[in-house]
Amino acid sequence: MTTDPDHRPGPEEDIPSRHLQIATVAAGGVAVILLGVIAWAGLRGDDGQGQAAAPPATSPSSSAPAPPPAVPPSSPPPSLPTAEEAPSSTPSSPSPVRVRWRGQIVINGSSDQADLDSVPPRKGAGAGADLVGDWLKTSLRASGAGVQLAVLGDVATTGRAGCQETLATQGTGEIEYVRTGDTVCVTTSQGRVARLQVISAMQTSTAPIIRATVTVWDPPQAPQDN
Repeated sequence: MTTDPDHRPGPEEDIPSRHLQIATVAAGGVAVILLGVIAWAGLRGDDGQGQAAAPPATSPSSSAPAPPPAVPPSSPPPSLPTAEEAPSSTPSSPSPVRVRWRGQIVINGSSDQADLDSVPPRKGAGAGADLVGDWLKTSLRASGAGVQLAVLGDVATTGRAGCQETLATQGTGEIEYVRTGDTVCVTTSQGRVARLQVISAMQTSTAPIIRATVTVWDPPQAPQDN
């Protein structure tokens, strides 16, 4: 068969070569796509391994040791007083005042004298008497050395302290008129304090009569050194 150099293939003869070109291009495209998928999968694998290798984060509370419990500060021991600060010994207080006697007496005119220092008070004329009545009126007079009398007024206390205060400022040797309800304070010849609460004071046909409730206190005792 003789080949003609000027011969050009017709449309029917050109179809196989076109098919070959299309197949080659398609194969190249598929290869490019496969390479891209492989590269993408490789990058994903490296990412997963990096994340898996990272240690899990732990909270500070689970890993850090708990702080030791706070210890309250101890208070310093009290300081002992120095020689200048040492409290001085206080003197012992005096003993409480003791009631020597309590009861009722009746003074009947000038013939009755009462010794308030005796227990019970002794009546009648004689040495040591403290009070005497009057033959005409309801009065009381001192009949011994150092005896003082005073009517107790409105004071804060009606006890021994109140009587002693009144006697110190208003003590006298005679109360001219003693009335029912009066309180008469007396300093006896032996230095005791007595209180007469007058129940009745009346003038009778024979002599004035004074009836009273009497309390006699002993003086406070001096404190004793230990």
